[in-house]
Amino acid sequence: MRAQGKQLAASYAAKYTALMQRLLPEQQQAPAAAAYDAAGLAAFLDELSDFDAAMLTPVEQSGILKGAACSQAVDVWTHRPA
Repeated sequence: MRAQGKQLAASYAAKYTALMQRLLPEQQQAPAAAAYDAAGLAAFLDELSDFDAAMLTPVEQSGILKGAACSQAVDVWTHRPA
C-alpha cells in the first residue's frame, strides 16, 4: 500500500507540474494590475478543478484511503508521524 501511495503522489506531482507549466507562461516580470483577466482566471480555475477531479479518480479506485480517518490523511499530507 505504501508503494502505491508513493506512486500516486509521484504521478500527481509530475502531472501537476506539467499542468502549471502549460497554464502559467514564464514571465520576466509581474504583469501590471491593469492586466487582470477575469475570463483567463476563470479558465485557469476550471482547468485546475478538472485536474483535481481527474487525479482523485485513481486514488479512489486504488482503495488506498479505505477505512482511513480524516485526521490520518492530514497526518500523511503534513508529514506527521501517525
